[in-house]
Amino acid sequence: MKKFLLIALTALSGNSFAQSLAANLMPDGSRDVFVGLAIAAAPHYEGRQERKVSLMPIMQMQWSNGIFIADPYTAGMHLSNRPDIEFGPLLQYQPSRSASAAEKAAGASDIGAALNAGGFFNYYLNDKLRLNSSLLYANGGELSAKLGLQKIFGQIAPHHTLAVSGGIVWANRDYAEKYFGILPSLAVSDSGNPGLLPVDKNRNGYRPSAGIKDLHLGANWNWELNHRLLLSSGVSAVHLTNSAAHSPLVEQRNYLTIHSGLAYRF
Repeated sequence: MKKFLLIALTALSGNSFAQSLAANLMPDGSRDVFVGLAIAAAPHYEGRQERKVSLMPIMQMQWSNGIFIADPYTAGMHLSNRPDIEFGPLLQYQPSRSASAAEKAAGASDIGAALNAGGFFNYYLNDKLRLNSSLLYANGGELSAKLGLQKIFGQIAPHHTLAVSGGIVWANRDYAEKYFGILPSLAVSDSGNPGLLPVDKNRNGYRPSAGIKDLHLGANWNWELNHRLLLSSGVSAVHLTNSAAHSPLVEQRNYLTIHSGLAYRF
């Protein structure tokens, strides 16, 4: 149970890519359900200086048949019966994103909600070290892949556990253009966009290419207040790379997300 919750709550680190819960050898017909609320601070979206502070739900659920809900947007199913290997399908809902007036003036556009489908594969190098990966595809042609490593330090003090993780995210051109590109028909010159975002002076827009989108590091600290209540806090650092980092919509290549909240086990 502790391994399940520890790995589950690292999904709150701010990374928008799906994470799977750790497989749990549960008795038939059993379940583990955690619900709570956290305060999170993060950029309005990747690369923006504007930040927002908001309440976000904590929702971690797993059933003995392998089905799990990793967060309010991600669900999947464990298909492996081996303790050192995890794999299965993933579904992730990607919320819509609204561009500000300044961003629209620079050529950005609103992004509609999407449903991503794919799968995950994780391998335990030992009981405290996990190699994790996932692949997601959206019906607009966007493809993204994540590869990471997670280290669980266990009981650093009575009732306290710590996990650190790091990894990379790769995205295809369709994904990069959707979230970091500017349509040529919407691009404007600097003179026509005073005081706003830097854009292409030749009105050619911006078309980022496929490649490594970001590098990220995260840490999650859990404090078990009692057998049902847990305080989870974490921080995630992201470094945008390659053509995503050079997008005119990106104001900062490096950014942090933080969260802290309470989860209750039913």
